[in-house]
Amino acid sequence: RLDAYALVDAAGPDGPYSLHPLTRQLAAEELAARPEMHDTLKARFARYWVGFAERYGGGSRNYQTFHYLEDEWPNLKAAATLLHNRTGVTTLPDEYAGQLLSNLTHALRGFFTYRGYWEEQVDLSKWVYQTMITMGNWRSAGWSAYNIAWVLYNRAKTDQAAIWTDRCVKAMKRGGYHSDQAVATRMRGLVAWQRGDLDNAEHLLTKILIDYRDLGNEKGQAIVLVNLGGV
Repeated sequence: RLDAYALVDAAGPDGPYSLHPLTRQLAAEELAARPEMHDTLKARFARYWVGFAERYGGGSRNYQTFHYLEDEWPNLKAAATLLHNRTGVTTLPDEYAGQLLSNLTHALRGFFTYRGYWEEQVDLSKWVYQTMITMGNWRSAGWSAYNIAWVLYNRAKTDQAAIWTDRCVKAMKRGGYHSDQAVATRMRGLVAWQRGDLDNAEHLLTKILIDYRDLGNEKGQAIVLVNLGGV
């Protein structure tokens, strides 16, 4: 049979396909004999899967290609872990690896929401937040904290959402644009509403409504008006 001579198996324990046992053995022997290749291959692996996520991921409008991400989630998660740890990968400097991790997480945001992978989104966003803080990239750190707060808010984990909202606000104050700071303040208003602090929620959301009007952000105004309608 032809599949006996194929380089891959149609289905295997590692996902929709896997290396043929003989191919796997040959590759393992080659890698063992050439340890200097490990660094380069790890970097190539990480870059490939970031590009894959950017191609098939994105916002929720791209849901028709999310099944590709589902099929390759073990590889995407492995790439994220590699970029986070960066153990022995000298060809991926810290800042470059951090940016790749940020790009990967950003590309997967719609996929996480669409599939309900809340814990995965929080875990990767925490990695990005920690990395961006170390790099001094406060705006990216702020958005990572916002993504975490948004998930926790929607899961009614109010106290945890408040912690990450505060981190978002602080990061945005240090490096965010005025529009970023408005998003952070709106999150504060939503958390206050969820806590039952309606006066504070109304105050914060009204402030953001005025900011959005000044910025000419009609979509933002519409969203906040809906929020105020629930206060």
